[in-house]
Amino acid sequence: MWHKNIFFRASFVAFLSLFCIGTPDTKAAPPPLPVLNSISPARAEVQGGAFNLTLTGSGFANNASVENDGPPIPYTTITRTPLQNPTQITLRVPASYLDRPKKIENITVVNEGSPTRRSNALTFIVSYPRPILNWISPVSTLNAYGAEFDLTLQGDKFFPGVSYIRFNDSPFSTTAAVANDPRNSKTRLTVHIPASALTNTTGSPLQVPVVVINPPDFSEADSLWSAPQQFEITPDPEITSLDPQSMVVGDGTREITINGNYFPDTSLVSMNGINEIIPSSRSRNQITFTIPDSVKSSAGIYDVSLHHPRQSNTVHFNVTAREEEENNGDAKILDNTGKTSDIVTEPESDGNQKPSLAELIYLKAWHGKPVPGNGMGIIISSQLKDVIKELGQNGVVVFSLISLILQ
Repeated sequence: MWHKNIFFRASFVAFLSLFCIGTPDTKAAPPPLPVLNSISPARAEVQGGAFNLTLTGSGFANNASVENDGPPIPYTTITRTPLQNPTQITLRVPASYLDRPKKIENITVVNEGSPTRRSNALTFIVSYPRPILNWISPVSTLNAYGAEFDLTLQGDKFFPGVSYIRFNDSPFSTTAAVANDPRNSKTRLTVHIPASALTNTTGSPLQVPVVVINPPDFSEADSLWSAPQQFEITPDPEITSLDPQSMVVGDGTREITINGNYFPDTSLVSMNGINEIIPSSRSRNQITFTIPDSVKSSAGIYDVSLHHPRQSNTVHFNVTAREEEENNGDAKILDNTGKTSDIVTEPESDGNQKPSLAELIYLKAWHGKPVPGNGMGIIISSQLKDVIKELGQNGVVVFSLISLILQ
């Protein structure tokens, strides 16, 4: 009887246990809550190449995925390491995703399960980078090919049609035409600089900054500026003197040297209506050119100036005509006043005696005087002409000697 009671009590307890507690729970444990610590890189450049986007944190399940607001980030592969306790997820993102600036918000790691567990969110940015400007060409108005010209900028991270240039504190956009110009790329830009941007009234060379600017990204209020390069704006070319300043027709002078300041590398000379005289040598302060035949052979006062790309002041070059006429055996010269003055009587054919120094000094005292003006001619009395004739000297030699004494 006692044994039956024990059995009955045990069965009853087992029955109550099953009824009150139920059968054991066989469902899987919920996934862990993932934590996202960082995204690397946190930003990428517009038009950059394919790259790996790595998400680092903890609690990543083996079946974890990546989600974000808006269109999902495309990726070709996904890697989770290590599989036993993943702390990193790496996405291989194609270059096509970097076609334009964008801000991808609420990037999260999601552990699939019941319930689904989602991490905290981070942000990824695609933006224009800060441009790099290495050099510009030309670097000065002295070597610019025109009063207005195309400025070439060389560097990196340029975006033709989007980047713009700041030259002498004035912005110059790179238009669609610039974007389609085969000369331009991410490393090269060409922008047209008008003459209005090259004004310099200081009287001295003026250094102005040139920078390339890209639009700001989503986290910065200011545009992204390159480091500057310097461009020199010089004053207009200035002619200070000519060497020589004058000549006599037929005296053998062939070239003129122009002295001055700020002569451009491409300057041409204008003289006697001839505007395309190419210098035979040049520097920033001196230009030498050949005198046109039309100037060497004709007396007159000729304007000389420089042009292309910038116009200089005008100076004068004097050409004096020299003539010898038959007029009672007298030699004549046309001075700068345009008047003909007697120089010396032509010697007798049989004269061969040289005048002595005493005779020349005597001749100087005998009413001789220089022609008013530039002193190129000499007015002498008839008595002096008779004495010179009696001395029987060559007229040119005597004229030269007397000219020296009369100075």
